[in-house]
Amino acid sequence: MNNLSMLKRQHSEMLEIINNIHTLLKRGKLDDVAGDIAYNINNLAGKSKIHMMSEDEFLYPSLISSSHEDIKNTAKSFHDKMGNINELFVSFVKKYNIPSKIRENGESFIEEVNRILKLMSDRINKEDNYLYPLIEKIN
Repeated sequence: MNNLSMLKRQHSEMLEIINNIHTLLKRGKLDDVAGDIAYNINNLAGKSKIHMMSEDEFLYPSLISSSHEDIKNTAKSFHDKMGNINELFVSFVKKYNIPSKIRENGESFIEEVNRILKLMSDRINKEDNYLYPLIEKIN
């Protein structure tokens, strides 16, 4: 499996967990689903840690130095606009990694989880729909 296939597979796994969290939020009272949400947040954290690190530290720098202008410009734009998502997510996970933290901060948790999951979903979708196809065209 090449690196791009691996990154796409990881994206699919991360989107599945994001959807699980959204489903749990809609299912019932936050107090009742906080344990399952915390589990999914930690699962997402594990999957995204290596993924985002490899993109931010290896993939994007190599694409930004590409001789292909489309790839170079797209990668630079994406990195400039979305490069801090990993830091935001790590901070979010530290804040809400156990059920009691979720329960204690109900309303702010819901606002923050929706915001951070949207940022992550948007990044994944942009990479899958715009950046990765550019890479595939030259490979």
